[in-house]
Amino acid sequence: MNLKNSIGVIIRDIQEIETIVTNFENYSIIPEIEMDLTLSKVRNLYDILLLLNKANSEFLKDQEKTLRTDSSKIEIVKKIPFEKPPSYEKISQIDDEQKQSFPQIKDQPSEVKKPSPETIKETPMKEKPTSKTDPEILADKFQKPKYYVNEALTKTKNQQDISTKLQSKPILDISSAIGLNDKFLFTKELFDGNNEKYIQTIDTLNTSVNFNEAVSYIKENFDWDMDSPVVQKLLDLLKRKFITGNNE
Repeated sequence: MNLKNSIGVIIRDIQEIETIVTNFENYSIIPEIEMDLTLSKVRNLYDILLLLNKANSEFLKDQEKTLRTDSSKIEIVKKIPFEKPPSYEKISQIDDEQKQSFPQIKDQPSEVKKPSPETIKETPMKEKPTSKTDPEILADKFQKPKYYVNEALTKTKNQQDISTKLQSKPILDISSAIGLNDKFLFTKELFDGNNEKYIQTIDTLNTSVNFNEAVSYIKENFDWDMDSPVVQKLLDLLKRKFITGNNE
């Protein structure tokens, strides 16, 4: 998961925490289940922020090292003295002075000796040294292994896959199989935040003879939408409780 997805997870957790804390106004004493759920959300948010902070610090350190190296190279270049070439007028003056310092020789044409072909063949050509050093690519300095947040989120995904497989196994007690998040969800959505009503109903469903009797009790005592995701989640627990063909 990249930075954009991580920010999305943080925003979602903050919104869920806001919803839970806003619900505190409905109680004179905050229920323990809602307090535990709030702390769980805050811990998860804290862990993700720590991972992002660590990844950001590592990137800034590497970038600072690169900038220091480049600035040192620029300072070395600045220290090399630069001499301006003499102007055309000065060069002309120097040539005139040199000509006056030598005596003039008349009628003596200079002879230029041409090298013989044999001399040219015998003179070996000097090879220019080749540089084997390759220029340093600046982009390579910024190529660092991407991990931290991605590794942590991958572990979380693997744990969710294991949890999904466990949800298909039979259970002996419905109350023990309901997690903290589902308990808060059932209490809020199905029982209007009434924790005592939630406990009483779960005990009744848990002691039912079979799946049909449990469903009949729900239809007779509650006006729930049986197709809603929350009700379907509760029915899945009942199916796992009465999963054998004899009890159905």
